[in-house]
Amino acid sequence: MLRSLPPGLSENGHAAFAHKPWPELVSRHWVYEMYWKYGEDSTFFESRVLGQFPTQAEDALYSLAKLEAARAKPGEQLDDGISPVIVGIDVAGPGKGETTVTVRCGPNIIAHQGWNERDPAKQQGWL
Repeated sequence: MLRSLPPGLSENGHAAFAHKPWPELVSRHWVYEMYWKYGEDSTFFESRVLGQFPTQAEDALYSLAKLEAARAKPGEQLDDGISPVIVGIDVAGPGKGETTVTVRCGPNIIAHQGWNERDPAKQQGWL
C-alpha cells in the first residue's frame, strides 16, 4: 500500500492512517514517512520499521547475505585440494572495536572469531 501513496501526505491525508488499534505503537503514518524518507531498501527501514537485522551495514564492505552464503555448512567439504587456506586478521585499536580472525579456503569461510581482548599476547595465544 505504501508504494501506491504519493509522498508528502499528512497524518489526515489518507483513510489508512486513521486506523490505530494500539496508539502506543508506531503509527501507519510514521511507517509511511520512513518509507519515503529512507526507502524500503535502506538499512534504517529494514531494521527500524521491519524489525529485521540489516543485510548490509552502512560501513560494511560485504553484505551479511554474501558472508552467510560463504559460511561453511555442516558436513560440507571445504578444502578443494587446489585453493590455499587463507587467514585474515583485523586487529582492533583503542576504542570499542573487536579483533577478528577469519579463515577461508577458496570462497568458503571455514572459521571466524572475534573478541575484545586488548592484551596482544592473549590474542596471539588464541590464534
